[in-house]
Amino acid sequence: MTPQDLYHKLLLDSGASTHLLMNKRMLTGVHKAKNPLILSTNGGDLSTTLKGQLPLVQQEAWLNQDKAIANLLSLGKVSRKYQVTMDTWKENAFTVHTLSNKIKFVINQSNLYEYSPKYPKNNKLTTCLVQHQQLARASLVRLWWTT
Repeated sequence: MTPQDLYHKLLLDSGASTHLLMNKRMLTGVHKAKNPLILSTNGGDLSTTLKGQLPLVQQEAWLNQDKAIANLLSLGKVSRKYQVTMDTWKENAFTVHTLSNKIKFVINQSNLYEYSPKYPKNNKLTTCLVQHQQLARASLVRLWWTT
């Protein structure tokens, strides 16, 4: 798996203590945090002050476009908010059960559990989830804009 392959994949990581991404397009509302995140990793220390919202799981995630080598989703953080299931007799995959989706992380050739999120790759389309409380359902609204 090449770094370019990883750039567009989200990995579910049981060893990650927080969500850390290298692909800014997976996040919304990226901003500078009051306090930095400082991690010690196999590859050395990594720090960042950039944070954003990861719409896929409705949780905050850190962003480091310089040193991060993958888009990591913390299994621990996800499982505190959502049910996560796995039945290897049926399929070697983790399924994250959000309120509106089932997100399946399937095992790849490198024995990593990956998901390929759909997000605007050309910044021409922004997708927003709008809750209609009166109808008790969610509608997907697409806003087109040109740069």
